[in-house]
Amino acid sequence: MGQEKERKWLLSGLPQGLTQIYQADVIQGYISFCPEVRVRKEMNRLNFRDNHAEPDIYFQTVKHGHGVLRDHYEIELSEAQFEEIKGSVHYPVFKKYYRYYLDKHHKLEVNQVSQVKYPFIYSEVEFGHTEEPMDFNPYAFKNVITREVTGVKEFEMSYIALNESMCKKLW
Repeated sequence: MGQEKERKWLLSGLPQGLTQIYQADVIQGYISFCPEVRVRKEMNRLNFRDNHAEPDIYFQTVKHGHGVLRDHYEIELSEAQFEEIKGSVHYPVFKKYYRYYLDKHHKLEVNQVSQVKYPFIYSEVEFGHTEEPMDFNPYAFKNVITREVTGVKEFEMSYIALNESMCKKLW
């Protein structure tokens, strides 16, 4: 299993003045919560670097732990594999996903979650293995940061999916 280093912030809106490089509509659902096992479908994908639409893509992700550093393993699924596994998936989360260029080492991932009782926007920045995440200054999008929620369980998507009163079986 690999590891991911990331920090997470709640936002008051979408960042302005950054170069957007990608967006997609995402539906993800959960198979289990400890460890977190989820599947995700990205659709209506737009690549702004090459200015073209891309086909749907599917993933299965396993995460374990909380905070800045977590165990993380992700594989791409075929559409057939996704269709086969989706009967075991519950607790859907629908979101609009945006990716922005920050600098040569960092991308800003922004998720707009709207089909929940309390809609919200959050962002994530992932870091390389030799980087210290707490040294990162989010100056490029500081005007929309409400608060940092790195490691706050109540702002992890699996927690929100499990506790959201509107959640139901995905398919």
